[in-house]
Amino acid sequence: MDETEVAEAPEDESRIRHYADLLNPLFWHDEFNRVDRFFELVCTLVRTSGIKDTGWDSHLESINLLDDLDHRCQIELPSDRLIFPDNTRARLTLISYCHATAMNFPYELVANLLRLHLGLNYCMHPFGYLDRPITKKVNGVKIIDKTIAARRATVLGQTGCKGTRALGLPEL
Repeated sequence: MDETEVAEAPEDESRIRHYADLLNPLFWHDEFNRVDRFFELVCTLVRTSGIKDTGWDSHLESINLLDDLDHRCQIELPSDRLIFPDNTRARLTLISYCHATAMNFPYELVANLLRLHLGLNYCMHPFGYLDRPITKKVNGVKIIDKTIAARRATVLGQTGCKGTRALGLPEL
């Protein structure tokens, strides 16, 4: 560890503490003392999602991939095979960043925690409604289907998770 890493450590810790203090209220609310609300919290934290193939967890696999890419960036890359090893490290870091921002888990966790604070239930796919088109063709002309647009404004996913407006999600 060099001097710059030592100097940045307290700043990083204060930054982490700042965001931890902001997010902390999401993870506990006095309403969670009720059994039915506590059950919803547990479903959110363990990511209850029905029957899945055993041995595969997309979140754990994503974390393992990010660890693998991080370790790959830290090893000495052979300069006889790679002309610019630093550029290769930058590319691996970019892949890590892209993968981390594309993961569903962090977004779904925050959305469900917000749902719980609004008194709504856990939803397996809180953003499931976003992939449905709101337009349809009538006589070759593309028009907005008012029923789909209205349903999108009130239904959150195929599982009947309601409360889009309360969450502040985009309405069409």
